[in-house]
Amino acid sequence: MLHFPFRKKRRDDVNEQYKYWRTRILYSLIMGYATFYLVRQNFQIATPKMLDELGYTRTEIGWVFSAFAIIYGVGKFVSGMICDRTNARYFMTIGLVGSAFCSLLIGFSSSLTVLVIFYSLNGAFQSAGWPPVSRLMTQWYSPEELGTKWGIVSASHQLGSIIILIIGAHLSVMFGWRFVFIIPAVIALILALFLLERLRDSPQSLGLPSIEEKENLAVDGVQHSDAEEITIKEVMFEHILPNKALWYVCMANFFVYIIRMGFFNWAPTFLREACGIGVIGAAWQNVAFEFMGSIGGLTAGWASDKIFRGKRNCTAFYFMACLIVSLFIFWKMSTHSVWINTFLDF
Repeated sequence: MLHFPFRKKRRDDVNEQYKYWRTRILYSLIMGYATFYLVRQNFQIATPKMLDELGYTRTEIGWVFSAFAIIYGVGKFVSGMICDRTNARYFMTIGLVGSAFCSLLIGFSSSLTVLVIFYSLNGAFQSAGWPPVSRLMTQWYSPEELGTKWGIVSASHQLGSIIILIIGAHLSVMFGWRFVFIIPAVIALILALFLLERLRDSPQSLGLPSIEEKENLAVDGVQHSDAEEITIKEVMFEHILPNKALWYVCMANFFVYIIRMGFFNWAPTFLREACGIGVIGAAWQNVAFEFMGSIGGLTAGWASDKIFRGKRNCTAFYFMACLIVSLFIFWKMSTHSVWINTFLDF
């Protein structure tokens, strides 16, 4: 009994430390990952002006987007494995710095070959953005609250998209497409320093107990330190390839991304050329798309925790069903009206 007050004091101290670091890491991840999109989606904003000035065809620019997507997809897989074995704080910062320099170099280039090389390289650095977010979220939050917090952090990419859509459109009109790459790159370099100063790796790196120890969670007999001893071969053939649930998620994500990347890459150009909408007007219509995406992400995260009680598959099913309905309406009610197109973006 004499030791109880001391144990209580220790527990209260751990809770206070967790509260501080969770808040700090949460807003840092939101700001950090949003910044990744400043030097990723700027290419899409600059595309209409680049087509006019550089004379490239849509097919040639499409190759640039395709090269980025391939490198980004492969890079995400590789980055995930590397991030599990390194410090997430440094890994995410390096990715943002590299992406910023790629954007800066694109801003001073005109050659299609150079655009393909550096935007593809940008895809490699961009792939280092989300794996640290995933790792840090699962290191600092228990499964019971992870869905809601995940929804909050996942809204960061919509936040970054909204910022670059608005700023990039005005930069393109006022100063030319090159500044759509240069200015966001400078901002990203500054915020990379902020990210480096704010983030920390696991709770254990700060002398705190792991989230499993803190919340008395079952870990299926696997200790945290054992994860570092698992080889890449074991990860591939024992945990990834035989995992049917993971393959179902990958297939669903594949088809969702076909839709998302269509909007992501071509919406500004389509709205300008097919609907006769100016660069700034097209940007604001895309803002509507991204804004509702953030609301959807927050709602999905909350619903997966509170309504479906951690059954993320049910949440994904209902949201994908709603996506099918909205696409059908978009297809059948295609119009050149600015207001109706904006509504359908929602």
